[in-house]
Amino acid sequence: MNSLMLCTALFACAFATSVHAEPVTLMVGDPAARHVTFDFSDDRAGAEALTIATHRVGNPDAILTIWVDRSPTPLLKKTLGQDGCGFDDSGASCRLVIAGDTKEYARFVASFKAGRTVHVEVQNASTMEMQEDLTLIGFTKSYGG
Repeated sequence: MNSLMLCTALFACAFATSVHAEPVTLMVGDPAARHVTFDFSDDRAGAEALTIATHRVGNPDAILTIWVDRSPTPLLKKTLGQDGCGFDDSGASCRLVIAGDTKEYARFVASFKAGRTVHVEVQNASTMEMQEDLTLIGFTKSYGG
């Protein structure tokens, strides 16, 4: 019975992501300091995508980890490197785009719709640089759920 419910939930999420939704931007942290944004909207080519951007946080080889609620499996665990990132004295500015027609995008949307809190963490050489939480209450309504 549980697997039937899980399969139904996954199908519903996959179907929901195929319908174009209104743009939604979520920000974790203080705009004047360190933060990460999640932008669910069209990419530069006009296709649905999720853009995750860091601003003033991280150094080369820092690890960005994102998970929802108490999930033991992160939605994303990525080393911030030279690809897609710029580094200066104020930290990293990185941009990661996840295409709307991928399983990874569907996982983000399903998790953000079902979850209560997204957790974002950036670690540099095992030292915590940023650890912030953001409520997901209202995401489904904003996203078109």
